[in-house]
Amino acid sequence: MEEMEPVSSTSYRQLHENFMQNNSGSSLEDTIHVQTPLPILIFFSLLTTNYLSKELSAVTNNKLLNYCSIIVEIFLIVILQILIFTSLISDFICSILLVLSFFSILYVIFTYMKDAILEKCNSIILKRSALTGKRPYITYFRTSVNLTTTICILAVDFTVFPRSLSKTETYGFSLMDSGVGYFVVCNGLVGSNIDLHNHCPSRIHLVFKLIRKNCPLFILGLVRFVTVSNLDYQQHVSEYGVHWNFFITLAFTKVISSLLLTFFKKSFVRYLALATLVLHQSVLLSGAENWVLSDLPRNTFLSANREGIVSLLGYVSLYLISVDLGIWLKANNSTFEKDIARVCKLIFHAVFLYIIVHVLDLFFKCSRRLANVTYVVYISMLSTYLLSLCLIVELVLRLNRGPRKTSDNNGLIPVILESIDSNALSFFLVANLLTGSINLYLETLFVDSFYSILIIILYELILCIVFFLLREYNWKIYL
Repeated sequence: MEEMEPVSSTSYRQLHENFMQNNSGSSLEDTIHVQTPLPILIFFSLLTTNYLSKELSAVTNNKLLNYCSIIVEIFLIVILQILIFTSLISDFICSILLVLSFFSILYVIFTYMKDAILEKCNSIILKRSALTGKRPYITYFRTSVNLTTTICILAVDFTVFPRSLSKTETYGFSLMDSGVGYFVVCNGLVGSNIDLHNHCPSRIHLVFKLIRKNCPLFILGLVRFVTVSNLDYQQHVSEYGVHWNFFITLAFTKVISSLLLTFFKKSFVRYLALATLVLHQSVLLSGAENWVLSDLPRNTFLSANREGIVSLLGYVSLYLISVDLGIWLKANNSTFEKDIARVCKLIFHAVFLYIIVHVLDLFFKCSRRLANVTYVVYISMLSTYLLSLCLIVELVLRLNRGPRKTSDNNGLIPVILESIDSNALSFFLVANLLTGSINLYLETLFVDSFYSILIIILYELILCIVFFLLREYNWKIYL
């Protein structure tokens, strides 16, 4: 590690907070580019582990195969992802991955087409294969978001992490700005809150039921505030406010959205989402935006937490958009043929939203701090784009297994991603605790590049191994 002069805890905290401030982010295209490799890494890890399973199944047992798989997956999915976010050669790695994946996918498709020509019945089996149960591509997306976020929340504290990827101060696009938006989308996609009112005798009972259901998030938000305050931990107040934080935003978003959904049929969710988004942007234009971004004192609870409170309606609209997307993605009687059409629709929507984001950014600069209309559309665009990549990966992997096994979901999810998915919130919480511990005992700004990357890799290794063992022994942390 580099030589460093003694720095008092107070001055270092100020130095750290200054380091995090006044970031303007990067371009929209750079943000897309840096997130593209992870689905591709998932694709290569599954190809590799499937190949190892075929070659080693005769000479070893399933438990050893699992351990081999986890080693391959940690290298291909976790360590390479860390290098992409922190290494100076990230653009080169991304380009190589894109080229390799393109030719690999072509190889798989043409290999299958040759078999289909020789055996036409296989193509009929392929088209009619029912794809049911928990779909792998949704797991790819949700766990990718979780994994990426846990890498970034620690990496951002080191100088090796590009400032263009860290959170923006007020306006702009960046990788870390997408984190809270992605978590809202993930909750909306898999949320089953639409029919909650059918099990509650009144709205009051429903409100209490929703609060009770999201109580862990409220508790985590309170614990984080108390811990940060008592430990004098560095905090970027303009992110959410003085007392507010990510967990409170997510909890209130789920409660408010779920309550709203009980008043409408599923077919009206998209209109509710649009109305909420228009209302939110109107509130911002009416003076709320200037108030949030002003230097006015934070002498009341409302003014102290104006970012978290004002942005809430934007996140509610994003949640509702995600619920509508989830209803469409979880449509019954899905087949391989229908999913090919679904990929095309997802790509079309991603391109369309990409254009809309550029247009909106001319009038309303993208702001995670406000969760304005441009930010909501931006996160929707990134989500549809990544979902389309994840679905392509799933379909190509099904092709690789052969038409007669197309409908089988076994072996289509990496072990490490299954481990994260089985304890998703706990994984994120433990990552936060480890990040806080590292920052308390280490002055991360003075650590050189090599040791910075080594610390981030060790941190992710601890997380992955712990949650792999939890899955291996069927232990679940309920939050």
